Amino acid sequence: MKIFYVLLGVCIAFLAVVVIQHLRYLSIRRNSAQDMQAPFHRRDVFHVITFFDIRDGEKILQATESYLRKIRGIGQSRLIYAGHAAFVLPAAQLGEQLWDGVFMHEYKSRAEYERVADQLKRRAAECFHDYHFHGMRRNRVFSLLIPVLLLRIRITALLRGKRRLPPLEHMPAFKKSSDYGLWRQRVARLRAHGKINSDGLVVFSLIKRGNAEQRKAHEVYSRQMMSRMSTMDHGPLHIGHAVGIQGNARFDDAYIVHYPSANYFADLLSSEFYQGIVQGKQVADTVVVPTIPITDQLLEALHDQV
Repeated sequence: MKIFYVLLGVCIAFLAVVVIQHLRYLSIRRNSAQDMQAPFHRRDVFHVITFFDIRDGEKILQATESYLRKIRGIGQSRLIYAGHAAFVLPAAQLGEQLWDGVFMHEYKSRAEYERVADQLKRRAAECFHDYHFHGMRRNRVFSLLIPVLLLRIRITALLRGKRRLPPLEHMPAFKKSSDYGLWRQRVARLRAHGKINSDGLVVFSLIKRGNAEQRKAHEVYSRQMMSRMSTMDHGPLHIGHAVGIQGNARFDDAYIVHYPSANYFADLLSSEFYQGIVQGKQVADTVVVPTIPITDQLLEALHDQV
């Protein structure tokens, strides 16, 4: 009987830790990432990511607000996230598109989105210089387990005596890299865009997987990144299957990942840690867009218009 109570106590303590971890992650999702995703949703929910480029002379917030006002009442959807793009790592399939921003909506099903897709594209053409819609089938189970996975990684590291990660040290050879000029521009843009919102950064990635050797290298890169994320209280918000819904571009996976701030991400990109593992990020094709959250500003502006 004593063993039973001990086991019961361990189970209760474990559940309490898991619940606390989920609540912490939810708080980070809402307050830092400004992501409005509900932890639980129906299986057939369909997410639509919109990459957009505004016209010369316009502002991101105003153009996005105008679009969101125009699509009110078109289909059953809700805004999950909106962000101001810091820079773009373009995909070969999409060309050299320098997107200004990204937002994501949740529809009750793919059929519901397709029912109103033509109307949405007409409104997007009215409000933006260019745009690209891409769908995502969010893995609701895996996405829900992300906080637990990060907790497991952190506990494992603690048990191995790794109580703290080393700070991000600037890589001395970074300036000698052949791509230094391009990376320097990206870091500078991150620093500048961090003034818009200093409390969070959300990176959108669509990935087309590579061959077996590339996938193996990419898994090593992902494990090293997840290890750091588990210590720094950030990580994936959404993981799902990418679904092509416009044009011929096709990707396998969609990842939407939160980082503590634009300045942190800038430090990360130029660090010895990241430059030492980034070569392992091997894929057949990818588009990567780091964004500064503006969801709260948009929702407030839309609320004021009611």
